[in-house]
Amino acid sequence: MAARFTHPHIRPARRSGRRGAAIGAALTLACIAPAGAGAVLPQPPPARPLPAPAYVTNDSVNALARSAGTIYLGGDFTRIGPPTGGGVALDPSSGLLVTGFPEVRGIGFAVVPDGAGGVYLGGRFTHVGGLPRKNLAHVLASGAVDPAFAPIVDNDVLTLALDNGRLYVGGDFLHVGADIRRRIAALDPATGAIIGAFNPGADQSVQDLAVAGTRMFVNGRFTGIAGKSRSGIAVLRTSDGELDPAFDSVPNGKVDAVLALGSRFYVGGTFTEVSGRSRAGLAAFDIATGALDTSFSPSTNGNVYHLATDGTRLFVAGRFTEIGRSFNNAVASLHPISGEASQEFRLFLDKDAYTLAIVGSKLYIGGEFTKVNEQPRNKLAAVDMVTGAVDPFDPDPDDDVYGLTVSGGRLIAAGKFTSAPRTKAMHLAAVSATTGVPVAWGAGTDGGVSSLAAAGGRVFAAGSFKTANGVTRGGLAGFDARTGALSALDVRVRGTVGALVTAGRRLYLGGSFERVGPKRHPALAAIDLGSDRVVAKFNAPRTLRRAPFRFATVNAIVPRGGRILVGGDVSVTRTTGPKGRRRTEFRDGLIAVRSADASLDYAFDAQISGDVHALVQRGNTIYAGGDLQRRSGTRIVRLKPRKGKKRSRKVAVFRNDLVALNASSGALRRAFQPAPNGTVSTLALSSSQLYLSGQFKLVGGGRRRDGFAAVDPATGKPARLFSPQPTGSIAALLADAERVHAAGDFTSFGLVPRANFTILPAAAPPS
Repeated sequence: MAARFTHPHIRPARRSGRRGAAIGAALTLACIAPAGAGAVLPQPPPARPLPAPAYVTNDSVNALARSAGTIYLGGDFTRIGPPTGGGVALDPSSGLLVTGFPEVRGIGFAVVPDGAGGVYLGGRFTHVGGLPRKNLAHVLASGAVDPAFAPIVDNDVLTLALDNGRLYVGGDFLHVGADIRRRIAALDPATGAIIGAFNPGADQSVQDLAVAGTRMFVNGRFTGIAGKSRSGIAVLRTSDGELDPAFDSVPNGKVDAVLALGSRFYVGGTFTEVSGRSRAGLAAFDIATGALDTSFSPSTNGNVYHLATDGTRLFVAGRFTEIGRSFNNAVASLHPISGEASQEFRLFLDKDAYTLAIVGSKLYIGGEFTKVNEQPRNKLAAVDMVTGAVDPFDPDPDDDVYGLTVSGGRLIAAGKFTSAPRTKAMHLAAVSATTGVPVAWGAGTDGGVSSLAAAGGRVFAAGSFKTANGVTRGGLAGFDARTGALSALDVRVRGTVGALVTAGRRLYLGGSFERVGPKRHPALAAIDLGSDRVVAKFNAPRTLRRAPFRFATVNAIVPRGGRILVGGDVSVTRTTGPKGRRRTEFRDGLIAVRSADASLDYAFDAQISGDVHALVQRGNTIYAGGDLQRRSGTRIVRLKPRKGKKRSRKVAVFRNDLVALNASSGALRRAFQPAPNGTVSTLALSSSQLYLSGQFKLVGGGRRRDGFAAVDPATGKPARLFSPQPTGSIAALLADAERVHAAGDFTSFGLVPRANFTILPAAAPPS
């Protein structure tokens, strides 16, 4: 059953984002929400918990830089927002985040006020506010998760209704705790305990509920409920769940929405007939007798997912372009008696609307749309309830909204989104190093950022952009570290910059570029930060431009006194000695150049073969990670005896993908043996740990670390309680004694959703 939620266009019922409260309605209307071959590897140790959540982005973060207490992010993103998960509290006027609402680890389908400023939340989730909660939770007005309310519901909760001391729950579940409850149940709202007298049971999912007095109006995919045949609609007694025999209408299609108002109750869906009478998507019934209301027949040319009312108007959300003889896309306002559409209220959404809520004179709309009346509004919008005029309210959640309600003066949204509200951040952002919350910084570019560096009160960015802060810049720009104001640096780079590093008065650039400024500086260049001009002397000699630099790619740079260590897809050879005794020297992956003129320094010999992707240094040790090998010695291998004689031979022993070297000579630090079983792409050093990320699965002789690990910088031994398990790739790391900042193209760490940027606790120091 749950598979139906994987494609919203096929089964929209999950999104019939139920019930904005019926403000001013004669009957109690519960706010209801939506519908919506190989060896076995050793298991990792438990990951340490994440700290307070840092803000996340809508696309990859490619680079990080730090200046004092601020972390700068650069990448392909254009939006940044808090990691809310499938529930969020918003200011209904401004759309800004109301802090304190707990993170929901999963999807929210249903939300209903608790009458005391909090809400009940139903959906498909595992944790709320870091506490285990299986598909149903109670969030108090303070934002705390109610410790006394923790029922375990074994499948999706799609709809909720709170009435007269009972919380009614509908969905796809079969059990609540140990009790069998087939898709519909009544719970004690204080404890979550099952109310035993109410047990009607349905043979398929319950999509929506509305309560009026002693009756409950139920709709869904069922053909049988409370032991009787009923097709998609039923009326039950709230006391014991017994079926009301007076109502036996049969729609010829799906029913997704139900609403009680005055002497009628309304249903919406995909049907075209009810008990043989033409009713396209909408129908009304007498609330006492269950008789079809013959005067209400507005007709739609599509699907109805949600109904809401302010007591005098009937608002309809769904997927349609015409309703009540009026043209409206996805949302309409009808007269509740005649079904006539308001000619003043005109809305045109580019995609479906799933849920509605009313606050004062505003109608809030949730769904999968991206425009309302041609104005950009992503998934959540507010309009004037009378005219349909679009409100400035624009929280911009990153995915569909399935449920809305109002409680404690806050607009509570539930859905498939993982972040809301989001604000514009054009490829650059600044956040607090401790909390990950954005700080005011006005920098931005019109294209992606690949590298960052910070020094001297400035932040330097390189990438594919053509403008920075609206001013022409050729792929390289400098910004004030405090305000984001553009600096005078104006040097054009033709190609890709993969590394930016500052040292003294210089900014070093490495990558796969051909020119920096007006002259050729293949793959490696330097800029004087006093004059903001290219250092002309720092250029590979003309005879060496084909090797290493003509077709080279520089991925990492470490300045070291009068020498610059350069890692990447680089190689060089030279022949020395007199004729007849010539010898060839070879350098690959990691070379040294002189800082004065970029000439090659052959005194440094790392003896690496392959590509270096990352470099970090501490004292006289340089750590190199990549897709590389470094011979570490030989060992004796015994061979099969031949003619009774013992045999053996020497074979080379290699260190792969991560090595520690003497930073002066390139000699191997033999005690350091981390042994990752795949490419290392990123490195960061703290006072006690070396952090690495890449395409490896194992580190330290078989300990599983799934692409991200911390090791002892002296021995390479993995930290025991550090196994974050990112889903995706890490492009940049920064580390200190307390925390690790990770950026890249990922969606989660372990089971915790985190998109493209996060802050983790530092690994414990080696014992």
